[in-house]
Amino acid sequence: MFSLTTIGALIPHCSNHNLPHPFTMHPATYTGGFFGLIVLILDLIAIFEVLNSTRSITSKLLWALLIFLFPVFGLIIYFLFGEREQHNGGYESIA
Repeated sequence: MFSLTTIGALIPHCSNHNLPHPFTMHPATYTGGFFGLIVLILDLIAIFEVLNSTRSITSKLLWALLIFLFPVFGLIIYFLFGEREQHNGGYESIA
């Protein structure tokens, strides 16, 4: 009868010994966290802009859902087709 170590030796591609340790990876190979943070910040800015716009409630909800469900593509579609200048009344100065 085979033991688990024998089966592991027969199937070398299932072994975790060839994977690099996360702390020994080169920083240039892991950039997902940085780009994810940038996308999150841009999504929050876009959703804030949508909610403060003069659009109808339905339009606000649909734009916010599009950006929330598809963070990258929703953001691109919003910036290309969102008619931002028409629906944003401009920013008022605080002072």
